[in-house]
Amino acid sequence: MKSSPGGIEVINPLRHVGEAQYAEFWQKLFSTVLAGFWGHFFFLICLGLTLFFGVRKRNWRLAAIFAFIAAIIAYGGGILAFFKLVKLY
Repeated sequence: MKSSPGGIEVINPLRHVGEAQYAEFWQKLFSTVLAGFWGHFFFLICLGLTLFFGVRKRNWRLAAIFAFIAAIIAYGGGILAFFKLVKLY
């Protein structure tokens, strides 16, 4: 009898797709959608929502989530390029 995964293992994307396909998805996302105008646009929206929820609504949890998303948008492409440079995946 196969036991079902519990906790965080349920949302692990590598259980559903292969490692190469997962890495290709993120590379394509950062090279198309999150580059140029749309990358700047989504970054500014997330930064604005961070300030709105942190200062205006005093909801620090949502502010931290949007700050994390903004950081991923801003630095994700560079981090992926670094990993590709040093052949970590």
